[in-house]
Amino acid sequence: MKRLALRNTKTTKSRAGKIRERVVYVANKPIRGRFKIKHALGIGLLAFIGYKIGRNIYNNARKSSTEKKTDTDVAVQVAQTLSNAFNPSGRQWMRKVDGSNRAEIYRAAQMIGEQEELTLTEVAKVFKKMHQNKSLYDELKRELDTDEYRRFMQLAASVKTGSNLKTGDYVPLKWAYTKRPVYVRSYPERRGLKTWYVFENIIDYVRTGKVIGQTTGKQIFDTKHDVLYVEVMIVTDKKNTVKAYAWKGALEFLSKQEIKKRHFGRVPMFIFDQDDVD
Repeated sequence: MKRLALRNTKTTKSRAGKIRERVVYVANKPIRGRFKIKHALGIGLLAFIGYKIGRNIYNNARKSSTEKKTDTDVAVQVAQTLSNAFNPSGRQWMRKVDGSNRAEIYRAAQMIGEQEELTLTEVAKVFKKMHQNKSLYDELKRELDTDEYRRFMQLAASVKTGSNLKTGDYVPLKWAYTKRPVYVRSYPERRGLKTWYVFENIIDYVRTGKVIGQTTGKQIFDTKHDVLYVEVMIVTDKKNTVKAYAWKGALEFLSKQEIKKRHFGRVPMFIFDQDDVD
């Protein structure tokens, strides 16, 4: 029995050794594979970190070169104004907390509108360089609701003429025809009565279905009262042409042929009193 027990013990030890060797062999195989995977992951991680660092260096250099033009380039000044308005604190993580400065956003729009040679497209390109390819239009839509966004676009296009205006904001160089009654004003601001008998900036009141004059292509936004005015060259009884302004919502922009079709071959031109203009 002792011999049998010893024999079984040897056999058990022998089998145990073989099993242990097999386990070690199998275990070592994936371990070497894991080291290879870890090595590849390490190289990939280093490459990604290098890419991010290089990209940041490039973007910062581009942003720095753009910001150096702040004193001389109006587009850069406007883009910087918008950046500050979107994030007044200057800290990205505080952006949702401190909100945006609407007054500064509209001021930037007016800066664009006041510059004949400057367009919103140019400002958007500069903004993109300054903010790692962020879209200015997306940022505006993020910060402003639909009405505020439309107001911004109107302000940015307020004194422009030609193709740089957005569809719907462009004033055609046609005749301004009244589709509803409107006050024609000497300057683009809604004012009430100066005294009980004198209107402060109203030249005359024009009823529906009249031609008040030819548009110049310019429009100006009254930010205080949220009214968009169109600049029109009106005609006086002294045969003078004078700049005047009327609410855009009350006007249609038609050719002379279109007007004649509506009025059986005639143009219902409204003639203004020279004394009211003066």
